[in-house]
Amino acid sequence: MSPTHAALVFDGRLYGSLLPRHLQDGCRRLAVLLGTPLLEVRLHRPSGQGWRFVDASGAADFRIGGKPLARALAQALARRAAA
Repeated sequence: MSPTHAALVFDGRLYGSLLPRHLQDGCRRLAVLLGTPLLEVRLHRPSGQGWRFVDASGAADFRIGGKPLARALAQALARRAAA
């Protein structure tokens, strides 16, 4: 069974699965077009085939981004609270 890869876009940065540059750029553009600062994007790569879009959601699994995402979220919240 081939894997499904999930990445999170937050504030223009990607967290989670390592994706080829063109897919990273596409995930960022999708978040901008949807007007959301946080977006989970799932992609599937069948064996020997190209990447396929699975879905995107604003209901993100924060575990995907780990501590780097948690730090970025905390910093963004602190900046907003200070403004």
